[in-house]
Amino acid sequence: MSSSKRTDSHSSQEKGDWLRREFNPRSLRVPEDERRCLSPFSWLPAYTLLAAAVLFLIASPAMAGMGSPLPFDVAKALHLTEPAEMRLEAISFFVAVLLISPLAVRWLWNAVARDFPHMPRISYGRSLALVAIWGLLFLVVLTMIAATRELMTPGAWQKQGLLYKLPASQAPAKTEPKQLQEKTP
Repeated sequence: MSSSKRTDSHSSQEKGDWLRREFNPRSLRVPEDERRCLSPFSWLPAYTLLAAAVLFLIASPAMAGMGSPLPFDVAKALHLTEPAEMRLEAISFFVAVLLISPLAVRWLWNAVARDFPHMPRISYGRSLALVAIWGLLFLVVLTMIAATRELMTPGAWQKQGLLYKLPASQAPAKTEPKQLQEKTP
C-alpha cells in the first residue's frame, strides 16, 4: 500500500512539473505564420477593408429633417411682440423675486437662530423650499376666497377686461349725500 501511495504522489508531482514546463510564459513563442491570425481584422479580406475605407472617405453629409426658408429680416423675426415681452418681463420678475426672497428669509431665520440655541440654521435651498411652500399655501387660500365669493353670489360676477365685476343692473346704486344733491342744479 505504501508503494502505491508513493507512485501516486510521484505521478502527480510529475504532472505538476510538466504543467510548469509547458505553460511557462517565457517559453511561449508564437510562430510567424500564426501571428497573422492574432490581428483583430484577420477574418476580413483585405479588399473589404479597402472598400470600407474608400466609402468612408467619399461619403458626403446627409441631409435630414424638413427644410424651411429662413426669414429675410432675422432681427424682425426674432423680435417678440408686445404681449410676449410683457409676459416675459412678468415671468422674469416673478422668478427674480422667488430667487431673492429666500435670501431675506434665510438671513432673518439665522438671525433669530443665534438667540435660540435649539433652533437649527437654515441653508439657501431650505429657505427656497420654505418660500415656495408658503407661496403655494397663499395660492390655495386666495383660490378659496375667490371660490367663496362665487358661491355666495352664483353667476353674479362677470368678467370685464381683466377683472370680475358685478353687472351694472346688479351693482348697488351710488347714493350721494344730501348736501351734494341739493347743490347740483
